[in-house]
Amino acid sequence: MRPDRFWLYPLANGHSEVAVEREIWFDKVLWSYMPCHWKGWAILFALIIPTVLTILLGQAAFVYLGWKSIDGLPFLLIFPAVLWLSAIAKRHS
Repeated sequence: MRPDRFWLYPLANGHSEVAVEREIWFDKVLWSYMPCHWKGWAILFALIIPTVLTILLGQAAFVYLGWKSIDGLPFLLIFPAVLWLSAIAKRHS
């Protein structure tokens, strides 16, 4: 577990120490991460909205090209999005 505060100690130039606070964007709840900061919600929506739009436009394009349905398309796009979001949430929790 990482500390919530990191200290930068003075170098040879004589400046005093400075505390750097980490921002917590996600809280761990059971085995999942939940946004608890507006930046966490922004990351969540910045990932969900383009993924859903890509799925819908991809399905429409395949139907237009003559394929009746591509049921595997959402899974191909959702798994990398969930993995990417999990990595970000773990880093900022």
